Amino acid sequence: IPSGVSEISSQAFYGCQSLTEVTLPSNLQTIANNTFQGCSNLTRVIMPENLISIGQAAFHSCKKLVNVNLPETLTSIGSNAFYGCVALTEIRIPSKVTTIATSIFVNCSALTTVVIDSKTIVDAIIDSNTCCGGLLTYAKTVYIKSDIDVPSSAIYLLENFWEKSTSSISGYDEYSYGAYGIFFNGKLSESWYSLKSRYPEAFTTQGEIIGNPSVVNASYISYDSSQDCELIIPPTITKIGVLAFAKTGFTKVVMPDTVTSIGIYAFNWCDRLQRVDLSGDITEIPDYCFASCSALWDVRIPSNVTRIGDSAFNGCESITSLILPHGLTTIGNHAFDGCVNWTNRKIPASVTTIGSYAFEAVYQSIEGHLIYRIDSAVVANSLTSASSMGGVLSRQNNTKRVKIYIKCGLDVSASTFLNEYFRKKKNSEYSGYDYYIDRLLKL
Repeated sequence: IPSGVSEISSQAFYGCQSLTEVTLPSNLQTIANNTFQGCSNLTRVIMPENLISIGQAAFHSCKKLVNVNLPETLTSIGSNAFYGCVALTEIRIPSKVTTIATSIFVNCSALTTVVIDSKTIVDAIIDSNTCCGGLLTYAKTVYIKSDIDVPSSAIYLLENFWEKSTSSISGYDEYSYGAYGIFFNGKLSESWYSLKSRYPEAFTTQGEIIGNPSVVNASYISYDSSQDCELIIPPTITKIGVLAFAKTGFTKVVMPDTVTSIGIYAFNWCDRLQRVDLSGDITEIPDYCFASCSALWDVRIPSNVTRIGDSAFNGCESITSLILPHGLTTIGNHAFDGCVNWTNRKIPASVTTIGSYAFEAVYQSIEGHLIYRIDSAVVANSLTSASSMGGVLSRQNNTKRVKIYIKCGLDVSASTFLNEYFRKKKNSEYSGYDYYIDRLLKL
């Protein structure tokens, strides 16, 4: 473009597919809105030394643009200016830039190196995904000019989200980011401070994770599927709310005893979750808490739990052993529906209520027996049909035989179904229990 040109209209080169390189005139101070948007083969732009501003979507979807040298005179960058520049690998923000709009670098997936000379931009660093127009979303290395006074909010993020290292550029502090998403070596590395900064609606000042289906879920928490990803909840957290970690990729969750309550659906559909260490101070496992956690096999229900909610473990097909606490009183509807590999079940004496289909499952391919040990008089006397007490006696369409062990001394005379369809045997595998086995192969 000739040196005498001082102004270029918006959309002047919009969608010019054949344009591969541009040298802008020295007198140009503004790149107008959408000027080069959609120039998908543009690889190089030489900026004028007197440029002051870059307009909205000026280089939007310039997919082959690899490097851009922003001049020292630049003060503002408009929204979506470099949106979708997927080949852009490095950017330097000059010291005079005071205005950086939203979504400037969104979908710049190769932008891994960021150099910041602007104090204004450093002051705006509060999280990795949304601040500064998405400048740090994909960054693996960040250089900040050493003479810039970094505010505490940015220091907290940089020192927890990145790791300060020996700088390869003189006069700059270097921060290296070794994680994918918010995981580092399979463990949660992003500080809870930065999570709160990014998703303030998910937290309260009382250390509560409120939870929200759009707050902390798989679309924000990414992970390397080949690694184990451990979530260690810090002791500052007292409450986990509705859908707080639903559909995330954690393989293990460690929960401190400071947590006193968990919201419904909190870990719903975490299909990689294998192990859970629950807080000893919770009294309830809420509805759908671990529903569809198909890989979950290691979970210990704390002794203080009195209620297991509806579908709390529905579809947890990998559970093979589970101890129900002695203080448990209520098992909700479908609570263990589909737990097909948990075949030896003991129901404590404290249980007085079992919801519909609590133990329903299909055992078409499983050999052996389905075993129940019942310590509860209420449960024993409520066995009036195959589907009663949550399907305790139900085997559905299979040949698995049901063995019932009932605590000696419990009066089961009111259980006509048990007496009609089961045969009491003298010898018991479990001392202190009466032994019943079904008379028929199908109930």
